[in-house]
Amino acid sequence: MTIKLGTSIILLIFLTSCFSISSYQTADTVPKGDIELGLALSIVKTETDIAGGEGEDEVIGQKTSNFPVFEFISRYGLLNGLDFGLKLTSSGLFDFDFKFRVLSFGDDTDRFAIAIKPMVSIPIVMGDSDNILPFIVYSGRVSLLMSKRFTKVYGMYFALNYSPKLTNGTYEFSDAKESTFSAVLGVSVEEESFWFRPEILVSGYNSKPAITFGVGAGIKF
Repeated sequence: MTIKLGTSIILLIFLTSCFSISSYQTADTVPKGDIELGLALSIVKTETDIAGGEGEDEVIGQKTSNFPVFEFISRYGLLNGLDFGLKLTSSGLFDFDFKFRVLSFGDDTDRFAIAIKPMVSIPIVMGDSDNILPFIVYSGRVSLLMSKRFTKVYGMYFALNYSPKLTNGTYEFSDAKESTFSAVLGVSVEEESFWFRPEILVSGYNSKPAITFGVGAGIKF
């Protein structure tokens, strides 16, 4: 069964799926027993088609839009090389993930690391079914993270993300892309008690590019 959602709902799904791709973290994991908390602001720039003409099927132009989303970020160190993350966004998205550090060379002043991060997102949206009942749309992502620390304070990170089509196991969204790849590039500034990370993200939605600029900051304890 396929349900076609209204324009506003499709936009909401797009926003939540796009912003779940934000990173604000390196390939290093939080030390065992430690906690990191942070706040972030992401601004996404998107281009959407403007329909017109006979039957509203002809594309007569494009519209560029900018949308802000705030995020609360938390991570907890489970084991050495393994941590757990929870992220909440102002668009109503819940992210749950585990980050596994699979490779690490060097020390705190000059280190290269690689990690894998599987994640599940759970946004709650309204569908236009007969009963107008809310239902949960599950989406997932697998990220490959790489980071290089040049000094004890400064470093860079890169993330390549793969997100499958949005579904809750029963409903499919005809306007959703079957799968989405995205990439994140960021700079990390961190001390023993805090971190600061600006980043840029490039993703796509039904072959339409979206560029996200964001900045996050947090504390460690």
